[in-house]
Amino acid sequence: MDWQAVFECVAQLQTLPHKTKEDLAIIKEKVDDLITLLSQDDTGSGESLNRTAIDFQTYLGHLLESNYGVFQKMGVRRMLKQLGRRVTELNAMSKREFLRTAAAAAMAPYIKLPQNKKTIGHQILDIEAPLHNGKTPQKAYDRLDEFIKRVGKELKNYPEKYHKSPKHMLTNIHRCIKMEGYTNIESQDFFSVGLITKRKDCDVGSMLFISAAQVYGFPIRAVMMPGHLFVTWGDTLDICWETTTSFSKAMETKESQLRSYRQSTNLLRSKTYMRALSNDELLSYYHANVANKIINEEERLPLADEYSKKSIELGPNMIQSHMVRLNVMHRHYKKDIAHRPELITTYKKALALDQASVDPQTRGLHHNLAIVLTYRIAWSNAKKIDFEEMKTRAQAAPMKDEFVEAKKHMKASSPISKDGWQEMFIIAGVLGDTTGARQAIRHLRGVNMGEFKFWVAS
Repeated sequence: MDWQAVFECVAQLQTLPHKTKEDLAIIKEKVDDLITLLSQDDTGSGESLNRTAIDFQTYLGHLLESNYGVFQKMGVRRMLKQLGRRVTELNAMSKREFLRTAAAAAMAPYIKLPQNKKTIGHQILDIEAPLHNGKTPQKAYDRLDEFIKRVGKELKNYPEKYHKSPKHMLTNIHRCIKMEGYTNIESQDFFSVGLITKRKDCDVGSMLFISAAQVYGFPIRAVMMPGHLFVTWGDTLDICWETTTSFSKAMETKESQLRSYRQSTNLLRSKTYMRALSNDELLSYYHANVANKIINEEERLPLADEYSKKSIELGPNMIQSHMVRLNVMHRHYKKDIAHRPELITTYKKALALDQASVDPQTRGLHHNLAIVLTYRIAWSNAKKIDFEEMKTRAQAAPMKDEFVEAKKHMKASSPISKDGWQEMFIIAGVLGDTTGARQAIRHLRGVNMGEFKFWVAS
């Protein structure tokens, strides 16, 4: 029985609005899912929660067929609170049962991961199998298991009251990593390599923290910033923990963590960065990392393609996943201009995730999309044309619209680079915009622009 899925389902229900009948239909779907999950319980532990869910399901069905006013809304609110209370009771009961077991002294007071469910570390080792001819070395799994057992063993040295202390529990995991002999390096290829060699970067360190946390019930989550991964206690980022430094420097605030890596506080407004990642988002992050690390190996490009696709599937709101996907597409699909529409769509999806341009890499996305829109990518099977022919073609839609859009994206890449001003000059020339061409040329003094070429479908 996957109680974690049950608890997450109820938690999601608490956040859903219930102002209209359309809202009720969504709530009922989620309640139906909850009842389906609870039907797998053969222990009787969730009987009370199941009865409450069925009553709620019946009540929602009645409301969807009749009027829905203020008193009915109050009733829905009461039922949602009752579901929450039932889950709290169930969680408390599970803790009491667990604390009676012989292993309780070595465990945290919360059970977040069922014994038959894999930690994030084990899932990542499974993900790496294609990199190791279909099977990740068993030694990597053994090293991960040894580390998790070490954390459990060391927990016995902490009185139970400290099991809820972020500083004590984070310190314990940090100490166990040191005790297992791990040393820091700037960058590690893969998680399995980090385990086998016991040489870790921020990714390996963070995955070790979270794997142990999932087994022993600590609310430790991963947080991403450009080029770096660290962990936090809970999801508010009040307590951040750097996994690649000494104990005395490990505990930080989100602001000090940003200062340490010379990042702008604007990242706090990002949809991807500086927030606690879900398990799927962390798996998305790792798929993207793997794709990025094998992207330059010609024989592994098809594999990088698959990893990058899976990354977006797991984390559709992760801008980093879209950026890696774009890198893969530029390399893997460069032979066929038929992939141009998909490339443009991926750029636009990535940019939609950072409309406020808080990510420092967003400028580059705007610049590169403008290049694609103006047919400046040299596709292998495309026809090369000169400036005059392109100017003629771009007098009508859809090419004219693409050049107009490209101009907007190049402006959005501000401050525009020398290369960007050259492209602005080309765009202005193609569109017959003399004012824009004059503005661009002022930024290009001394630049040898050469011949302008474009690549279009044959």
